[in-house]
Amino acid sequence: MANFMPVHTAVLRRPPESARFDPGLPALEDWDMWLRLARDHRYRFVHVPEPTVVYHRIASEASMVGATVGDGHALAQFGTLTEQMWCRWPARTPKAQHFRLYIAVMYWHSLARLAAGHALSDQYFQRCAAEIAAVWHGERSETGLRQRIIDSIKETADVAHAA
Repeated sequence: MANFMPVHTAVLRRPPESARFDPGLPALEDWDMWLRLARDHRYRFVHVPEPTVVYHRIASEASMVGATVGDGHALAQFGTLTEQMWCRWPARTPKAQHFRLYIAVMYWHSLARLAAGHALSDQYFQRCAAEIAAVWHGERSETGLRQRIIDSIKETADVAHAA
């Protein structure tokens, strides 16, 4: 549905040559690799519920998400790339197809905020992804999810603006 697994999620000793990063992708090459490993090479992944690594992100450093928080063009390009990934890797279940719409809601409302001259927080993607993942895993109700996504975008932007 979306790229929630960072590139440093796993270490593979001998990945198949055809499962390596696609150098033709400007971003999301890690997500493409995970999908190729799972779908074409039958790799199976297991979620480990406790943290096994600490990841520090420096807000002032360039990042994929950082480029999209203040630049509508960069965010639109990223949304278009996500759609291309969805075409490359069609949803296999109605649930996955359904949840992709929530990712689209996130992009549309984030773009609308930028177009209206409002800032986005560098935490908007993580907050929205957490809301969507909680529903996907049955931890929260789907009722009101669209509004929680919109509120997460607005709340994180308002906090960033106040700081």
